[in-house]
Amino acid sequence: MPIALSRPWLRRTLIAVVLVAAVAAAIWWLGRPKPIPVVVTEAARGRVEATIANTRAGTVEACLRTKLSPIMGGRIELLKVKEGEIQITANSGCLGGPESGSGSCGNTAAQDTLSGVYSSGTWSGNQGRCSAAQGGLNGATTTNSRCNVWTSAQGAYPSGEPASIPLLTDSDFRAKAYEKVKPLVENPQSDALVRRATIRALVSMNNDPAAIFASLTALVERGEEVPAAAQGLRVIPRPKWPRAQATPAVNGLVAWAKTVPVANRTTQDYSQIVQLAGDLAGLMPAEQAASARKELRELQVSLFVIRTVREQMRYDTPRLVVEAGKPFEIIFENLDFMSHNLLIVKPNTREKIGLAAAAMKPEDVDSEGRIYVPASPDVLAATKMLQTGEKETLQLTAPSAEGECEYVCTFPGHYQVMRGQLVVTKNVEAYLQGHPEPVLPAPVASSEDGTTPAHAHGH
Repeated sequence: MPIALSRPWLRRTLIAVVLVAAVAAAIWWLGRPKPIPVVVTEAARGRVEATIANTRAGTVEACLRTKLSPIMGGRIELLKVKEGEIQITANSGCLGGPESGSGSCGNTAAQDTLSGVYSSGTWSGNQGRCSAAQGGLNGATTTNSRCNVWTSAQGAYPSGEPASIPLLTDSDFRAKAYEKVKPLVENPQSDALVRRATIRALVSMNNDPAAIFASLTALVERGEEVPAAAQGLRVIPRPKWPRAQATPAVNGLVAWAKTVPVANRTTQDYSQIVQLAGDLAGLMPAEQAASARKELRELQVSLFVIRTVREQMRYDTPRLVVEAGKPFEIIFENLDFMSHNLLIVKPNTREKIGLAAAAMKPEDVDSEGRIYVPASPDVLAATKMLQTGEKETLQLTAPSAEGECEYVCTFPGHYQVMRGQLVVTKNVEAYLQGHPEPVLPAPVASSEDGTTPAHAHGH
């Protein structure tokens, strides 16, 4: 029997249900996610100037959610300690690693420990044996190197040594320490380990490169921490190298190289210093450059060093010049958080090799355990894909014919920007006189079939 809608209670119930549904619909409508505006632009055909792959995207939370690991384990993502908040109790905290003796932090347990609070550039409280009387945290000098570290760094590192600064991923945050870090490089009484770590910290800040270049050049001129200073100079982008500093830098590097015994001239430190001096000579006046290169030829060995520059998607060496038909070595070291490799390819083949590598899968491993290395006669030599801190040496003989080969990273998306020239010539000195500074050819567009038009290459 049908229910009569004329009954008052039934009508009221239906009206209430309709009203509740209407209110719920209105709340949903007003609270619904707003559509994201999208601007659509038609892509026109033309020359591809550069491509960038953002393989560093994502926060730690996003990495955990997608079950991906961060770029590098042990990296400092956030430093929550501020001035005045650090408190280390006696026998529980060390200023550095153990030195010697039976104590937990050095000769005695108290010698490298302290208790107190850091505030306004000083420590207050019980300072253990690192006291003012012994040249500790607030004193002058002492034979205890760990106390020296904190004497020099007082006011700059309440939470750690400068080696931790490059591990911070926020470049703006790193740069905030610039004014307090820079004096440690210029102070000859700074602990050697701290000074080297400070150099690495300074060049990681991307701040005031001309001033940093001048400070590192001054170290080289005085013969202090030359290998570390040279490595720091190589990190600074070449367009930022001050021409006025080239001559004193070259003179200092050559003077240091002459002090190295012949038997020790095959090390990585020595090779990179002579290599840097040759690169800097390109900024000197022609006559001075020729004289410097003449001295360098007597010091040069056929060993080159190429490093990646952290967070800048580039090698620290944009050009190598080698003699045709002669053997040489390249030490490739990856200092970036990302994975990189180094392939040497024949002239005008970088685009083709880069596209071929991009089409490969990570499981496509060659007989030497390398990924993203196409099986092509255009590849003259290649390293494995190196992780942070790894290095590999390539030993090869330069082609007998002159030409401009290239070296490139073939991790997908990198080949357009991460590259350099390997110039093969029969007369290295004549080439350098005519081409004192490296000029990389412009990126080129590929055709629809994945090959590179021959006429599109820059020279």
